[in-house]
Amino acid sequence: MYFPRIFLAAAIAFSCTAYAQNAATFDNKKTVTIPRIDTPEQVAQYQNVTFEVDSNTNGWKLTGGNVLNSQTPGYQVGSVNLDKVEVVKTTSFPVGIYLKAISANVNGCPMMDSVRIYHKLVESRFYVNISVPSYVNDNTNPQYACTADRKPFNQTVVLPVYGLKAGTYFYDVNGIKGSFIIDIDNKFATDISN
Repeated sequence: MYFPRIFLAAAIAFSCTAYAQNAATFDNKKTVTIPRIDTPEQVAQYQNVTFEVDSNTNGWKLTGGNVLNSQTPGYQVGSVNLDKVEVVKTTSFPVGIYLKAISANVNGCPMMDSVRIYHKLVESRFYVNISVPSYVNDNTNPQYACTADRKPFNQTVVLPVYGLKAGTYFYDVNGIKGSFIIDIDNKFATDISN
């Protein structure tokens, strides 16, 4: 069976960083949905990408997906403009690191119950993207009245820091950058894995 290179690369990259709720799904033995595909420049640049079995070629064909910060009629997915990011570090061992992303207001018509959080660790830097799908008031969604109300936004991101070596780590959350320190290797000495 033929698989496009982007599909294989995405599946491999995704399988290394996915949580269970972000796992790719295979539906009815003909459609695969990948919640996110990263590009070198942007974590989660492509979201909810779908491939279907092409019976003509016995391979896969790309059938859908959302490009971050682009718009389709009536709907868009965009990064949240943040005011600040606060680091919360637990005092217990193993250490937990949480990033509190805060914005005084988010305009437009965001679907706050559909916030998407994706992250990847490259060397010592966490790249985090927080995006929210929004309706666009362009008459393509007449059932949804878009208002000019601005809403506060607070979202906590849990970083997967268990197993990391002691050292300084950096983060980039929707363009806001900072760092935190892990004082000692963050894993139990009795663990079998490295």
